[in-house]
Amino acid sequence: MSQLLISIVRLQHFGGTFLRFLFINLIFYSYSKPKLLAKFEFMSTNPQEILQIAIKAAIRGGRIIKQYWGDLESSQVESKSSWRDLVTVADKKSEEIILKTIKAKFPDHTIISEEGGGNKEITTEYKWAIDPLDGTTNFRHSYPFFCVSIGVLKNDKPLVGVVYDPIRDELFTAIEGQGAYLNGRPIQTSKVSSLKESLLVTGFAYSVSALQECSMELFKKFNFLTHGVRRDGAAALDLCYVAAGRLEAFWEYGLNIWDIAAGALIVQEAGGHISGPLNEDFDLFNGKILASNKTIAAELIDQISENQKCATP
Repeated sequence: MSQLLISIVRLQHFGGTFLRFLFINLIFYSYSKPKLLAKFEFMSTNPQEILQIAIKAAIRGGRIIKQYWGDLESSQVESKSSWRDLVTVADKKSEEIILKTIKAKFPDHTIISEEGGGNKEITTEYKWAIDPLDGTTNFRHSYPFFCVSIGVLKNDKPLVGVVYDPIRDELFTAIEGQGAYLNGRPIQTSKVSSLKESLLVTGFAYSVSALQECSMELFKKFNFLTHGVRRDGAAALDLCYVAAGRLEAFWEYGLNIWDIAAGALIVQEAGGHISGPLNEDFDLFNGKILASNKTIAAELIDQISENQKCATP
């Protein structure tokens, strides 16, 4: 199934009947006869080539994660910034294969990865922001909500986003200006037009702070103003669920670039609203995000602005 996903998504990002026909045949032989495909790599424009490698890396990382799914020993789990902030052997092994895949094709690109395996000290036009296992705590407890997230920036602007859920075999992809896709099919945010008919999702930072208090107050507030608020524990996948219309909005504070670089682009390309929680310009590097469909965005921002603990940008 994973190979089929790669094929479908590649095809969606190429236009023209002849190119579609050609790439169907090339994709069919790409894994049995990789040298054949290599001869045609010159035909890919840069974003499509980056997307292809990002998909390959995400699926390879997902396969590693799935191998450890439900079979972790306590010795394979460690803590990082706090006892609640976990890292497992699956995170590390997934990161290894992802970095290997990227570096083989783009050895000079900057890589920022959650588990520290990148080369973020190198500054280049292209930056890869990678979470090899977003939702580690869920994974540790065999709660099936986690993913691989790979976002690619060009001059610090989102260019490509790939999020792969290995349990459901769902691949979310986007290229800037070319729409968002789930397993090769176009997706859009929901058309729900009022907050009271919406289903929201949020998350909480590991550290206790004023921002966490703000998030908790908003959680309680929106729980009574909507159909409900979920806390699923994987920001990248939360964003993709907003993009696919399964949820109407997501907000969170204290995130890292690898949590949101891919998902934010996917929401944007699915026709959604992306900003800071108070409608400030979205900044990948400040850790704050509000993602929603466009019809409830203003109502959400008004409600957040009324909360004193959240009123400071």
